Amino acid sequence: MRIRTFGGIACVLLAPLTAQAQFHSYPSFQVPRISSRDFTFAIADGGRDATTLVYQWRGSSTVNRHLQFDLGVADGPPGDMRLVIGGGLAQQTHRANADFPIDMALTAGVGGSFGDGLSLLRVPFGLSLGHTFLLDSPTALTPYVHPRVALDYCSRCGPGDDGDADIGMELDIGLDVRFTRAMAMRASVLMGGTNFTRGGDSFGLSLVWSPPGFR
Repeated sequence: MRIRTFGGIACVLLAPLTAQAQFHSYPSFQVPRISSRDFTFAIADGGRDATTLVYQWRGSSTVNRHLQFDLGVADGPPGDMRLVIGGGLAQQTHRANADFPIDMALTAGVGGSFGDGLSLLRVPFGLSLGHTFLLDSPTALTPYVHPRVALDYCSRCGPGDDGDADIGMELDIGLDVRFTRAMAMRASVLMGGTNFTRGGDSFGLSLVWSPPGFR
């Protein structure tokens, strides 16, 4: 299992850079559970004075793994409209039980954003941890944290507009509120980042739709 897990992550990290995400410091909205299929519509504000609108698709490839695709736009300083596009995966490493009541999922991706002649590429990987509290079924609350390490490369951020790279830590603190089997909301705060994305905490809200026909 561990070999397959790290092998899957390595495939994502070494994939061609056609999938990129999370430049403007929007939260990952990644709970520590594998999604059979869901569609997430999110808005985030903060980090570099940017407002980000993003759509996320998640779909399972195995019982313990799902793939993810992000697409969005970020509006920063006047005239700085950026395209955000990306992808990654999550791998379930532990399911909550009586001995250790915490769900855990490894995450990895390749990402970036484009606009105004500047490109930023990102390779974040981390671990999402949380616990689900069942209320009146199917209502449930899942507080979670998602620490990550990110390797960033900026095409025009070095001396003389040369490229430059940086490594940083970032942390999501979030809450998933499930109302029905098909609908949930997530609120999350993102802190930290690299020199290219850090610019104040970012707060985001998302609506998650999991159509019954796809689950």
